[in-house]
Amino acid sequence: MAPKRRTGRSIDAPARALAAALLVALAFAACRKSAPEVPVGEGRFLLGVFEGTLPCRNCDGIRTHLTLWTSGPDDFTRPTYSLVETYIGTQMGLQRFRAEGPWTLVRGGAADPEVTIFQLEPDKPTMQRSFRVLDSQRIALLGRDLRTLEPLDDYTLTRVETPPADQSEP
Repeated sequence: MAPKRRTGRSIDAPARALAAALLVALAFAACRKSAPEVPVGEGRFLLGVFEGTLPCRNCDGIRTHLTLWTSGPDDFTRPTYSLVETYIGTQMGLQRFRAEGPWTLVRGGAADPEVTIFQLEPDKPTMQRSFRVLDSQRIALLGRDLRTLEPLDDYTLTRVETPPADQSEP
């Protein structure tokens, strides 16, 4: 019997997709500007802090502050997030909402099977928020169908310097 020929594909497609997503996340983590060498909280390492003002139908904008943590520098087993959204120019003044919970890496979106997505609340479909990784400094909010919202710049959050520990919330 002749030896089996290798086709150059040594791992299956799902494993390749997971490996690619982890590589993107690790590269993303390596580019962070202020990487703490110690945990931010018990078992939490900072992956990134992103800010921007997103469009709002009934107000002047939604100031958004998203912080992503992982379990360790190379450990994405229990990633968590903190999201603070401040609605600007509402009839009742500033309205601030906070949310915390798990997030996960998703590989592939509706328009691009190669995109990497940070998905907040992956086990709660009605609460999910998804952000496409544009590059090491920017992420963009996606629609519920994982499609890019237009114009892209209006839905983009930008990485910011890590604030001092006592000023981590806006």
